[in-house]
Amino acid sequence: GMYYGTLLLLGYDTGYDKKIYRFADFNAGRYSSRNAAFQKVISELLKQPVATDGDLLIYKADGDVALTMSGTEKALANLVQKYALGLKEWEIRRDLLQEKHLYFNSTVTYKTVIALYRKVKNATPPYAMVPVITLSSEKTSNILTTQKFANSVNNRYQRCLSQN
Repeated sequence: GMYYGTLLLLGYDTGYDKKIYRFADFNAGRYSSRNAAFQKVISELLKQPVATDGDLLIYKADGDVALTMSGTEKALANLVQKYALGLKEWEIRRDLLQEKHLYFNSTVTYKTVIALYRKVKNATPPYAMVPVITLSSEKTSNILTTQKFANSVNNRYQRCLSQN
């Protein structure tokens, strides 16, 4: 369990500058922290709310991607139209299908949106943020969030590092 858990937590490239994002991904899904930051970038460019939950697409119960457009996908379509970015809906969907992989960073959609943010905002876009997810369970009365989970694990991680 320890080996598998460590591999699941640390055994993939992310590009994150802080471990807390890995801890959040453990709770929310691989690359959810990068994806949440991408959603934030879209939201800021459109000046309208976009969920920052780290899921760029909608998933069915069996884990397959639903054909229904997600809020993020719709926001991207609006962004493409607003700024005349020239991306087609099928290109956006193709690229969003890479959301669970590091390769998403290399897609035309990701690169175009990040370049637009740099141009419009004259700033470096965030690469990662802890996804905003509230977890509910019949087993607990406490309000659980990905932020609380990631902070808890990060605090333990920092305590372990400080004892060496």
